[in-house]
Amino acid sequence: MPYLKALLLLLLPLYFSCNTHTSKAEHSFYYWKSSYDWGDNWDLGWNARPDSVRKALGVQHFYLHYFDVDWSENLSMPVPEAEFASLESIGRLLEDCRYTPVVFITNRTFEQLPDSSCEWLAKRVADKINAFSDKLEISVIDRKTARIYDQLPSPIYTQQDSIKKIITAARERLNTEIQIDCDWTAGTREKYFHFLKALRHYYPDKILSATIRLYPYKYTKKMGVPPVDRGMLMCYNLGDIKDASTNIPFLI
Repeated sequence: MPYLKALLLLLLPLYFSCNTHTSKAEHSFYYWKSSYDWGDNWDLGWNARPDSVRKALGVQHFYLHYFDVDWSENLSMPVPEAEFASLESIGRLLEDCRYTPVVFITNRTFEQLPDSSCEWLAKRVADKINAFSDKLEISVIDRKTARIYDQLPSPIYTQQDSIKKIITAARERLNTEIQIDCDWTAGTREKYFHFLKALRHYYPDKILSATIRLYPYKYTKKMGVPPVDRGMLMCYNLGDIKDASTNIPFLI
C-alpha cells in the first residue's frame, strides 16, 4: 500500500499537466465604416497609421461590413444601401488577416417581404457578397503576388497551374465565414429563418453566422434560434458598467 500511495503521488502531477488545456482567444474587429483611406493621418507618423492598433493587439481577423439591405417604399422591394466603397484600399489592411463579410438587413425588410421571396432575396444577397469578395480578394492577392512567385521555381511562365492552386488556397484562407446582422422580431422570425436557410445553399463550405442581441438570447422560445452554425452575441456599452447607478449599461 505505501508503494501504491507513492506511485499515485508521482502520477497525479503528470495527470493534471496532461489535462490542462488553455485555448488562445482570437481578437477580432468590426469595421463598419463605408470607406477606408490608408492615407488617413499618414503625416502623424507610423503609430498613427490605420493598421497600428491591429498590429499592436495582434488582430488577425476583421468582420467587414459590406452593405445594408433595406425596404424601398418607392420600389416596393429590398435594395442595397450603405455599400462599402473602398474594397481595393482596405485590401492593404487585410493583407495579413482573415475577414468575414457582414450584411445588415433591416427588420422592416422582412416585415414587407413576402415569404415566397425569401429565396430570391438570398440569391441577390449571395450574388452581391460574392461580387464584393471577388473584388476585395483579388486586391489582396495582387499584393501577395511577389511572395507567391518567390515560392515557385523558375521560369515562372511554366508554373501557371501551381500559381492558380496557390492563389485559390490563399483566397480560401482569407474568408471562411459569412455573417448576417438583423434585429429580427417574433413576427419576422419565420421569414428571416427562411432566408438564412436559403442563403446556406450558396455557401456549403463556409460557416454561416448571425448576430444575436440579448433579447432573443434570453427569450429563445419566443424569438427562436437562427438556423446558422454560430451566433455572435452583441452587447453595446452605453454607460459605465462599473457604476452601480447606471440604469441601462447595455443596449439590447
